[in-house]
Amino acid sequence: GAYWVNFMKTGDPNGHGLPRWAPFAAGSAVTMEIGTTPGPRPVAGPDELRFWRSYLLRPSVATR
Repeated sequence: GAYWVNFMKTGDPNGHGLPRWAPFAAGSAVTMEIGTTPGPRPVAGPDELRFWRSYLLRPSVATR
């Protein structure tokens, strides 16, 4: 929540005690994970994206 509060107050999500959230940069292979352990994380590569697309787009077991 601190990132959101900082962003709403100042337009900048960064604040004291938080891992730095870098501005968007085209071509950057890093994203920000928000959760219990926030911080910069590598963006999924083509193999990971292919896996998640096939997993998320599979027919639901309930519809079989």
